[in-house]
Amino acid sequence: MTEIDLDRFLTADFAGRIALANKARGARLWSKQLAEVWSAAAARLEETGVPDRSAGQVLLREMIALAPDDPAALQAFGRWIGDDARNGVSAAVSIVHLIVSCEKYKTRAMALHARLAERLQPCLILLGGGDGPDAVFDEPFVIVPAADNYESLTPKVLEGLVAVRRRFGPVGVLKIDDDTLVAGPPRPDRIAALAAATQYAGQIAGGAGFDRCWHAGKCEQRSDEPYRGRYHGTWAGGPLYYLGPHAVELLVREYVFFPGEFDGHLYEDKAVADALRHHGILPEEIALGDVFGLAIAGEAPPQVEHLRLSGKTEQTSRTSIAPPLPEG
Repeated sequence: MTEIDLDRFLTADFAGRIALANKARGARLWSKQLAEVWSAAAARLEETGVPDRSAGQVLLREMIALAPDDPAALQAFGRWIGDDARNGVSAAVSIVHLIVSCEKYKTRAMALHARLAERLQPCLILLGGGDGPDAVFDEPFVIVPAADNYESLTPKVLEGLVAVRRRFGPVGVLKIDDDTLVAGPPRPDRIAALAAATQYAGQIAGGAGFDRCWHAGKCEQRSDEPYRGRYHGTWAGGPLYYLGPHAVELLVREYVFFPGEFDGHLYEDKAVADALRHHGILPEEIALGDVFGLAIAGEAPPQVEHLRLSGKTEQTSRTSIAPPLPEG
């Protein structure tokens, strides 16, 4: 870094660093050329022995974003996600049990954690709202840099997978909604069989006829209009699903290298399935509740009386409309 002041470079944000590099070179650099500047900055940090390790970690992730298809990005990923980030956690961990919650339902999540942690370890509660570049572990909580609302569930869960992968290494993850019920003891033999042979499983949901207004009334900032994305196939239902180590690795890499691929994904379980389907991994129908001693708090389509609209407009006389009841 001979052309840019390193301190000034580090105190700028991502866009500011790009502007500084372009100004120093007197040209608009291509992203791959910018990635070389980031690589030099990260190397300089190591040479100078800057005690703030997080600064180098930020540069490595930004370097991946600048040139994700370049071989150097894989090297940067290896340094960023490496085993040294496990902080000495035993490699004997095979499954991390991740209760996904939010500040609003934190008390409910803690009550579930108190029961699960007695029989399933390690067990963590995932919350959003983190304001740094990386997750913060404050056990039993892991707080990730994603908004803590319904419409941000996709990045929150993916950041949770990133945090788990960095801390524990290659492990499986059981994703658990905070309204899940404890129904009985877990089955260690079936858990071992699941971990040995499965990459993605749960209760099969979704498909072409899935509700497009599932989010209505749950979002803080997003419109309650119908979801407009395409349904590419089924997925493992969001309340409870399992991801094997290979599936976790694929999702982490997809999210770190190409986070824009997940933009607009309102339904987190669908986003997970779409990303894994791209790599040839499809959901398996497995009753995970029976395996782990859990029960899903389900939500079936409501059975309602025919709705009728009354009133009249200038163009029509009084009209009644009776939509059909949902099937099932």
